[in-house]
Amino acid sequence: MAFTFVTITHTFETAEDLAAAGTVQFTPVEPMYNDVTVVEKAVTATLNASGALSQQLAANTDPETLPTGTTYRVTEKIVGQDQLTYYVQVPHNQGSPIDLRTLAGWQGGGTGGAGTVTAINGEGPDGTGNVVVSADDVGAQPADADLTGLAELGDGVPVRASGAWAVATGTRNGTNFLRDDGTWQSASGSSYTDEQVRDVIGTALVAGSNVTLTVNDPGDTITIAAATSGSSGIPASTVDAKGDLIVGTADDTVARRSVGTNGQALLADSAQTTGVAWGAPTPAAHNHAASEITSGTVATARLGSGTASATTFLRGDQAYADPNLLSPPVHAVGNSGASLTIDASSASGWVKTITLTANCTVTLTGATSGRVTTLELYLTQDGTGSRTVTWPAAVKWDGGAAPSLSTAAGAVDCVVLRTVNAGTSWLANLAGKGYA
Repeated sequence: MAFTFVTITHTFETAEDLAAAGTVQFTPVEPMYNDVTVVEKAVTATLNASGALSQQLAANTDPETLPTGTTYRVTEKIVGQDQLTYYVQVPHNQGSPIDLRTLAGWQGGGTGGAGTVTAINGEGPDGTGNVVVSADDVGAQPADADLTGLAELGDGVPVRASGAWAVATGTRNGTNFLRDDGTWQSASGSSYTDEQVRDVIGTALVAGSNVTLTVNDPGDTITIAAATSGSSGIPASTVDAKGDLIVGTADDTVARRSVGTNGQALLADSAQTTGVAWGAPTPAAHNHAASEITSGTVATARLGSGTASATTFLRGDQAYADPNLLSPPVHAVGNSGASLTIDASSASGWVKTITLTANCTVTLTGATSGRVTTLELYLTQDGTGSRTVTWPAAVKWDGGAAPSLSTAAGAVDCVVLRTVNAGTSWLANLAGKGYA
């Protein structure tokens, strides 16, 4: 059961009927427990601008709260007023909110006063709510008449048994102790024999499922032994060699799993009677970031596919290939159409064949900054012939003007273009013309 939380309220005022300022602290006089929840720390509430207090507290009287009857110590620190300390109990069944003065049993006086004391050693409050006590009332001992029945027993230590009070029997002195049977007895070793002590110990010990206890009265011994073979214990004879393991083969059933060989690991294997088998451990797959490789040599097979040799290089697609610097691959672009974009960065190669099927406007892209980019174009007239090419303004021709291409059907012209400034300008020349 959880704590019941109650909101405590009150509005404090000064002697001039103005809003008071200050704090009110609530401190549990002892930790309160309710199920697994503990309330033990002090809570301090600060009055708002209107002098109002509003603070939630755990109730002291919940049926499951321990200890019972506990309270809060309340300390009022109101500016311009004396500090007041008193105790209240927060009920769980009186609703919420509850005014602090209701809890304190307030009877009057200046705002911020303390609660009412109902009696001190029999002295009650007078008409103004004050309790007047004498020195004898403070710390006074109860009279014999207040302990009806006990006073009639006379001097001694009262003990209660079977619902009745009596005085402990025996000699009360500096060497005797009061036993739980209400008698004074010596605590020396002569009060109990060794046999009596052993009997008490033997009776108190509780044997486990695989342990036997034997109390031998004539021999004054207590024997504690592990269960023998044939009981529910596991006999030592179950194992035969160093490294043997005991494994479960079924419910409440065990068997021996013989030791494996050096370097093997114990692996789960449901096909085995014992459920496990010795075998080579399988390393877990793992990867390393490039930043983790700080020294050593990485095998070429780990870097890419294909054959690594003195004539191959690792490409961007992580494949080893012949760079073909002296015999580059030929990229067959196909028909030009009326417009054609030629990508100089294409992985298919920088040597390209193009069939002119219309008067074509060419766009050049893909040049790389800081590197020489080359295009070698083989332009073939279709069956109609006389197809022309319009080049970008960035193309600068040998001699200053674009050359005329062949017009005959099937004629082939070779145009070479190079750029050293990422395509800002292409240096071009007609390398060959009219190949039939």
